[in-house]
Amino acid sequence: MTYERPENQALPLARVFCELEFLSSGRVSASWGPTLRGGLGHALRGLFCSLGRPDCAGCRLAWACPYSYLFESPVPPQAEIMRLYPHAPHPLIIEPPADVPAQVEPGIGVVFSLVLIGRARAYFPYAARAFAALGESGLGAEAARYDLKRVFDETGRDCWVPGGRAAEPAAWRPDLEPGPADHRRFTLKLLTPW
Repeated sequence: MTYERPENQALPLARVFCELEFLSSGRVSASWGPTLRGGLGHALRGLFCSLGRPDCAGCRLAWACPYSYLFESPVPPQAEIMRLYPHAPHPLIIEPPADVPAQVEPGIGVVFSLVLIGRARAYFPYAARAFAALGESGLGAEAARYDLKRVFDETGRDCWVPGGRAAEPAAWRPDLEPGPADHRRFTLKLLTPW
């Protein structure tokens, strides 16, 4: 992927850390990343899809809907680069927890992070509410229930606590400067299992 950075612009990101505590036992997954992503998508759609359509294609609310924006990211109508694709790249990354067993028991704590890219930062309160709702219904094939204890950003500031309001997480901007060479182009490789 080649990226040309416009002058004086940087891509705003937000990384939040979600702290869970399991309330029941069950097999969650040997691969937590896809399980968390699928659970988040299912919870967002269940909570916020107001029309109940089978997909977001042609939905008039797609630009305002948190599920649509994060999981079926619409291509802007005026886009020149992406106009031949059904979806834009999805603006969220789930960084699964390391060294967590597939089988959980009550009291086990888990922390994972969620990175929201660009405008997706505005959808953080919806994602936090969806992760809380997912805990009520349960995660994984055996629906292991959990409490979402808190969500905090890279500064350590709470962005969401149970029963409280969500606050926008602190933004950070990655340094995409290729170095002292006088080049305006560079290649960025994103490693992902999908």
